[in-house]
Amino acid sequence: MDVVIEKIMAFAKKLVNADRCSLFLLDTKTNELYANLFDEGDEDGTGFKFKNGLEIRFEATKGIAGYVASKGMILNIRDAYRDHRFNREVDMKTGYTTRNILCVPVRCKGSIIGVVQMVNSYRGFFSTEDAQSFEMFAGYCGLALHYSQVYNCLCRAQQKHQVALEVLTYHCRGTDKEIEEFAMGSQLAMVPPDFYSWDFDIHQDYDLLTKYFIHMTQDFFESCQIKVDLETIVRFTLMVRKCYRDIPYHNWAHAFSVSHSVYILLRKNKNLSPLEKLSLYIAGICHDVDHRGKNNAFMLQTKTPLANLYTTSTMEWHHFHQGVFILENEGHNVFGHLNPVDYRSVLEGLQEAILATDLALFFGTRSDLEKIHQDNSFDWENEEHRSLIRRLIMTACDLCTSAKPWHVQKTAVKLVFEEFYTQGDEEKQKGVDPLPMMDRTRKKELPQNQVGFLKGIVKPCFLLLQCYINDMEHLMYNIENNLAQWEKIDLRQRSQTQLLIPEEERIQRSLSFIDY
Repeated sequence: MDVVIEKIMAFAKKLVNADRCSLFLLDTKTNELYANLFDEGDEDGTGFKFKNGLEIRFEATKGIAGYVASKGMILNIRDAYRDHRFNREVDMKTGYTTRNILCVPVRCKGSIIGVVQMVNSYRGFFSTEDAQSFEMFAGYCGLALHYSQVYNCLCRAQQKHQVALEVLTYHCRGTDKEIEEFAMGSQLAMVPPDFYSWDFDIHQDYDLLTKYFIHMTQDFFESCQIKVDLETIVRFTLMVRKCYRDIPYHNWAHAFSVSHSVYILLRKNKNLSPLEKLSLYIAGICHDVDHRGKNNAFMLQTKTPLANLYTTSTMEWHHFHQGVFILENEGHNVFGHLNPVDYRSVLEGLQEAILATDLALFFGTRSDLEKIHQDNSFDWENEEHRSLIRRLIMTACDLCTSAKPWHVQKTAVKLVFEEFYTQGDEEKQKGVDPLPMMDRTRKKELPQNQVGFLKGIVKPCFLLLQCYINDMEHLMYNIENNLAQWEKIDLRQRSQTQLLIPEEERIQRSLSFIDY
């Protein structure tokens, strides 16, 4: 701001041949005029000098400057000390003698934001032409000051943001003690026999899952022949975990389950490159980071800051950027040994994979792949075809609990619906009717919702994936078994309540899940 004020004052002096210039800004909160940059003239012939000094403040109605600010009119005074409006306090404080004054209001968007005061014309007085030129110049001053204030506010906001980010980063990082404990613990942790199976139950102690993830990450990076040190893995893991919120479903356990599913599906896969596999794996652990337990529709309806930042796939874009933020913290980048080209490729893969977890996008992916499959035209050398497979893998892994044993799936459904009902409760408080699946008073419809969801989304997803990924038979068995279990519960509840809803309508109702 001071640089802008200096330039304004220097140009104004040249414009009307004045000895000194003052610019007073209006403080609307206190209704005072103030200045802290003062013109010291050109006494030694080396140019204009402006000095920051003790701030001067006075009432916005006092003196000539106050009169101009309050009345919004120009004053051209040939003898300042004969004018009763002249405030001698300024001369007393600065030690300067004022003879004549040209004072003009500075406006911006119709409001007065300050006054520019020219003092002591070299010609003995300020002419009418001086006043007219100066008034026109004051209009540009207003714009310059306004944009300077906007810029200052922006810079201040950025500084506040940086401070908040530093505080957040500090509290999200693992401590030295935690890093040491988990680095050692991950090496000593004994993974259970079913860890290398899709049936592994992810509903376990978070510290244990953290050790498993560190162990799994080491193994997966080694299998992909990508270098990464243990300490970096531990730092990255702890920060990701701390960035997940304590909510029923979209939490650290869910993140672990998705990465674990990628690990099981792709550990021995030869069709995808190491970078593709690692992008999907890290996307798995980051894909819901900082999830708030609310869906994209809720974010848009309530006009949250996130919805203003990302108008489509709101939460998925946020998860991606949070993941990149974690990676770019010093000592946390598990891809730090990659060259720039490969690193860029991994980040692009990370973005693609995390955005693919927006279930609304699955239907386009499914349609494109089904057409390719029907035409028998799939080609692993075709990048678009590979991209469709990567996105399908990510969707399937995000739905992994639907393909796990019944006791795991049942627990996961209870947890995700607790999130749904919490959102529904908040929507009711805001006067919005929630989707039936998010209405706590309609809990009895949960089984029929699951039947439709498994038939309409989960089964088609995994059946399509089975065409391109080997050893999917056991997963399909789990899905069929879970579907049969929900159908039994649904049939029992419908027979008890005599709630007979046509199959097509039940599937249609359940598809409201994609709004999540």
